[in-house]
Amino acid sequence: MSADVIRVPIVEFMVVRSPEPVGTLASYRHFIRDEISRAPVLTHVPPPDAYSVTRVSPIGRLVYDLVFCRGLSDADFPGALKAELLARLEPSRAHCPRQGEDPGPLRLVLEDLEQHAYLLEGEDYYILPDTLRQLAEHPFIADLIALGPVLERALDHDDIAVLLSDVTAVLRGTPVDQVVFENGYTSPGFAEAKRSLFDVLYLLYLLRKWTRVNLTGILSGLRVLHVLEALAFDVVYERVRAGGTDPTDGTILTTLAQYVPDLAGWDPASPVPGMPLVADKHALETLLTATPVIHPLFSRLNRFTRPFNDIKPIGVGDLKVVKQWLRGYTVGEIAHVDTVLRSEFKSRVHRRLEKTEDVFSLTREQQNDVQRDTQTTDRFELKREAEDVVKTDLSANAGLSVNVNYQGTGYNIASSVTGGFAYARSATETARIATTYARDVVDKAVSRIQNRVVQQRTTTQLFETEETNTHTYDNREGDEHVSGLYYWLDKNYRAQVYNFGKRMMFEFVIPEPAAFLVESRLRAFEATLEMPTHPVEPPEETLPQSVLDLDPATIDEVEFRRLSRVYDLTDFTYPAEEIKVDFVNASTGRNYFNDSQVDSNTWQARTYQCRLNAKDYVITNLVVTGYIYYWGANDTSPWFNEQNTFDAYVDGHRYAHDVDNASERWFLTPRVYPGEDAPPLRDQQVSLVLGFWDVAQFDLSVFAELKLSDTALGDWRDKVYQHIRDIEQKRVDAINDLRKQTYQSELSAYKERVAEIRSLAVNEILQGQSEAANRQVILRELKRLCLSMLAREFDFAAEDDILTDLDDTGSRPVKSEFRRFRVTEEPDEKGVPQPSAFYELGTKQLDFPVPIVATARQKGRYVQFLEQAFEWHQLAYICYPYFWATPPRWIELMNRSDRADPFLSEFLQAGSARVLLAVTPKYDCAVQHYLETGEPWFDDDPPVIGDPLFIPLHQELRRRQDDRAGAEPDGEYWDFTLPTSLVYLQDSSTALPPLLDEE
Repeated sequence: MSADVIRVPIVEFMVVRSPEPVGTLASYRHFIRDEISRAPVLTHVPPPDAYSVTRVSPIGRLVYDLVFCRGLSDADFPGALKAELLARLEPSRAHCPRQGEDPGPLRLVLEDLEQHAYLLEGEDYYILPDTLRQLAEHPFIADLIALGPVLERALDHDDIAVLLSDVTAVLRGTPVDQVVFENGYTSPGFAEAKRSLFDVLYLLYLLRKWTRVNLTGILSGLRVLHVLEALAFDVVYERVRAGGTDPTDGTILTTLAQYVPDLAGWDPASPVPGMPLVADKHALETLLTATPVIHPLFSRLNRFTRPFNDIKPIGVGDLKVVKQWLRGYTVGEIAHVDTVLRSEFKSRVHRRLEKTEDVFSLTREQQNDVQRDTQTTDRFELKREAEDVVKTDLSANAGLSVNVNYQGTGYNIASSVTGGFAYARSATETARIATTYARDVVDKAVSRIQNRVVQQRTTTQLFETEETNTHTYDNREGDEHVSGLYYWLDKNYRAQVYNFGKRMMFEFVIPEPAAFLVESRLRAFEATLEMPTHPVEPPEETLPQSVLDLDPATIDEVEFRRLSRVYDLTDFTYPAEEIKVDFVNASTGRNYFNDSQVDSNTWQARTYQCRLNAKDYVITNLVVTGYIYYWGANDTSPWFNEQNTFDAYVDGHRYAHDVDNASERWFLTPRVYPGEDAPPLRDQQVSLVLGFWDVAQFDLSVFAELKLSDTALGDWRDKVYQHIRDIEQKRVDAINDLRKQTYQSELSAYKERVAEIRSLAVNEILQGQSEAANRQVILRELKRLCLSMLAREFDFAAEDDILTDLDDTGSRPVKSEFRRFRVTEEPDEKGVPQPSAFYELGTKQLDFPVPIVATARQKGRYVQFLEQAFEWHQLAYICYPYFWATPPRWIELMNRSDRADPFLSEFLQAGSARVLLAVTPKYDCAVQHYLETGEPWFDDDPPVIGDPLFIPLHQELRRRQDDRAGAEPDGEYWDFTLPTSLVYLQDSSTALPPLLDEE
C-alpha cells in the first residue's frame, strides 16, 4: 500500500466489558494505604470505625471539622483551611536590625528558601516539610533515609537474600520482621513513622493549592516502609511454611487472609498464590513505585458531600475503530448510451439560464399650442345719395401758423395769424354715387411649441445561473452506426477494524446536537447579509415660503427690480403708472384732425381711428390744441339751446365738452378736459370722435394724460406673480419628478432584493463542504456538547461557569507608526509647479489585542487538561431521529438536509445523539478528581515533562491526525464498493488508475 493513502475512520465504537480481575496481593504491591482499619497487625491502635483516618490523623480531624462541622461557605473555606494548616507550622522571619543594633542570629535561612517549598504570609515564611531530612528527629525516619540507596542497588541484581542482609545491616542487625512487628501488632516505631509520613503527605497535598510542592521525599519514605512491610510478611510467611513458629502468634495469617480470602484454613504445606511479595527485582520495583492512596476527603474537601459533577464513567472497554481507505475506481453499470446513425451529424446542447431584469423609466411630456391664421376679406359697398342743399359759404382768408412743443410735462405754443374775410350764399342740388371698397384683415397666429422632456433611468439587475452542456457527434464520414457507452464509476474501499486497547469511557445522550451549528450559521448569515432598507417615500417639495408669502399688491418698481435679479422676468417691463400720449390719426399718421370745409351748420361728428398703445390706461385729462371756426356767433339752433359746441369722445366716452358763442375758438393755450369716471381703454387702438355744432372748419391736435388703471396694474402684478410661481413650480415639479423617479428605482431594487432573500431557503445556508470537512464540524460540535456535560460549561446554567467568564484577552493602547506615500507640487523660481514624492511618517492610536497573563494561565490549566484528558479524536457517536426532540421542532428538523453529504443531513436532523468518549490512558484518576472537585489534577500547574499525565506536543498532533499508532488490527480486512455520480466513457484514452493493494 502506498504510504500516502489516507485512512478515514468511518465507524468508531467501543466495546464495554467488565474490568479484568486483579489479585488482591497485586493490589497490595501497587498501592500504599493508610489502613488504620487493618489492625491488629498493621497498627497498635484498636480498630476504629469507617472514619478512622479522620480520628487518627490530626490533619484528617481538621479537614473533617471544616467540612462537616463549621458550615463554611465555598468562599470562606479556602481561607479557613489555609489558616489552620499554617498554624501547624513554625514561621520564620527575617531579622533586619536597625543601625547600631546587634543583628543577632538570622532565623530565616536562605538555603531553606532555595531547597524547600514555602509560603509567605505577611512577613512570615512557612518552610514546608517536603524532605525526609526535615523529619529525621524520628529515629525510624533516619533509617528510611539510609535504606533508600540500599533498595535502589537491589534493583541491579535479583538476589533477595542479599537484599535482606543489606537491610538487616542498616537496621543494626535487627531482623526486618522484628522491626515491623512486635507482640502480634505493628511495632510502635513503624506505625509512628508511617503515621508521620502520611500526615505530612496530607499537609503537603492540601497546601499545593497555594504553592508548588515536591512530594518526592515523602513518597520515597512511604515506599521504603512499604518494602519493609512486604519483606516482613515474606519472612514470617517463609518461616511458617518451613515449620517454624509465628512470632505474631498467628495474627499474620489473619492479616494475609485480608488480602487472600482463600487463606482461611491455610495449609502451610501448600503455597499461597502471589507469595512471597518480594519474589524478584520486578516485584521490588513495583513496590518502590507504589502509589499512596489518599482518602477522597482530602481531594474533594468541601465538595465531598456535593461533587462538582455527578457524571460517572460507564466502565472500561476496548476502543475499536473501523477505518477505510480508497483503493481505486471500478466500472459499474451503464449510465447513458449515445447512438449516431451512419452519415449522421448529431449535436445536443442543453442550456439552463435564469435571468432577472428590472427596468424602471419615467417620461414627462409638455405641449403648448398657439394657432395663427391670416384671413383677408374684400367688401364692396355702393351708396347712393340725393340731397338739396342751401349753402352759405363763409370764406375767410386766413393764415395760421402754430408750433407746439410737447415735452411730456407741458406745452409750448407759438402762433402768428394773418387773413381776410368774404361771405357768399348759394343753393346747390347734389346727387352722389359713392363706392366704398374695404378690406378686412384678420391675423390669427398658430404657433405650436412642443416641449417634450423625457427622463429615463434604467436600473438593470441581472442574476444569472447558466449551465451549458454540448455533445457533438460527427459520423458523416462513417460507414457504420456508432454508439457511445457511458458507465458509472464506483469507488472501491478497503476497511479494517483496529483495537486501541482498554479505555475508561463516558457515555452521553445529547439533545439536538446540531442546534448551535444551525443557529450559528443562520446568525452568521444574518450578520453578513446586507438587508435592504425600505426606501422612504420622499416628501413632496413645495413652493418656497418666500413665494407663498409674496403679495402681488406689494410688487412695486423696487420690488420688481429685486425679483428680476432672482427670476427671469425679461418678458415683463414695469408699466409706467402715468403717461402722456398723442392721438395719431391712423390714416395720416399725424396728430392732426381737421376739416376745412364743413358744409353744414348742423351737428357734425368726425370719427378717427387712433393707435394710442395705452390699453388698460385711464384718460385722466384730454388736452386739445388748435382752432375751431363756427358758422357764426350767437347763432341758435332751432333744436338745441347749445350753440357753437365742441365735444370729444374716446371709445364712446365723452371727455371734452366746450360751448362758445364766439364764431371762432382758439386753443392757443391747450385746453384740458378732465376725464371724469373714465373707463380703462380696452385696446391699443381707440376711436376718437370729434363732435361739433355749427362748425365750419376745425384743425385740432389731441393729447391725453393717462393713468394706469388699478385693475390693469393688479393684473400685471398678478401675471408677474404667476410667472414667478410658474418658475418655482417647474423647479419644484422637476425636483419631485427626480425624487419620485429615484424612489421608484430604489423601491424596485428593494423589492427585488427582498424577493431574492425570501427565495433563499434555510437549507441553502446549511449546506456543508466536503465530507471530510463536514465530519470535522460534527466532531467539533459533539466535543463542545461533551464538554458541557463534563465541565458544566457552555450550558443553560450560567451561575457555575468558570471558563466562560474568564476573559483572557484584553486591549492595550499602542501608538502605531506607519508610512504613507505623498505627492506634492511646489512652484519653482518661475512659478511652474514641480511634483515631488516622499514617504511621510504618521502615527495612529490603536488598541492591540493582548493576553491577560494571569487569567490566561488560570484558564490554560483547564483548557490543557480537558484537551489532553480525553481522546477527542476517537470520539464515537450515533444520531437518533428527529422525533426525540420536542414536537414543535419536528417540522424544522425533518426538513434539514445537505445535498451531498448524508452524514451531515443525519446530524442536522438528529433529535438526540449518543456519544461515547474515551479517557486518555493515565488520566483515569485525574478525570475522576476533576468530576469530583471541578479542578484539574495538581491544579496549581499543568503536568510537566516526566509526569505520566503529560502528553508531548508531537504526540498530541499525531493523535489529531488520526493515525493508527498504538492500534492493533482486529480480524481481517474487507473490501466494499460505493457508487458515485461520476461517469466513464468506454474505451477512453485515459485509463482508470489501478487498484492499490496494502503492503
